[in-house]
Amino acid sequence: MIKIDSNREFKLVRNSFSISKKINLKEIGFVQIIGSNLYIYQSKEYKILNYSIKPQLIFSIDSQEDCIFIKLQKISIKNLPFIFEKIKLTIEVDIFPEKDFCKIKRHISLSYGSKNKLIKYLSKNLMELISIRFDKKLIKNVLKVI
Repeated sequence: MIKIDSNREFKLVRNSFSISKKINLKEIGFVQIIGSNLYIYQSKEYKILNYSIKPQLIFSIDSQEDCIFIKLQKISIKNLPFIFEKIKLTIEVDIFPEKDFCKIKRHISLSYGSKNKLIKYLSKNLMELISIRFDKKLIKNVLKVI
């Protein structure tokens, strides 16, 4: 199994953790599955090679007093090209206070079992695309509220 990781830390403005806990998830596109801590997020369409994909993601969001944990539980993509079916995506985010700031630790990984050079090339580019897109969305939505 081959795995590519992307880790990043963000430091947000002062006292932003308490405000982050009050984010209305529905306003930023998350729909709660009734009676659970699971939320569906319908991504906008984007292109990878000549394919247009529009993923639907299910995240678990666990808000505790001193930390918010976000973890990708499931991803659905209709009409996914065969070559992408072998790739597994993991996303984990921890949001927590640190002194006067709010800190976000983000981890994304792609795993695949094939030694195919095309998949290796695609997965590196895909990791970069996913990381950039996720970070932009995360920071934009959190800062919009703060």
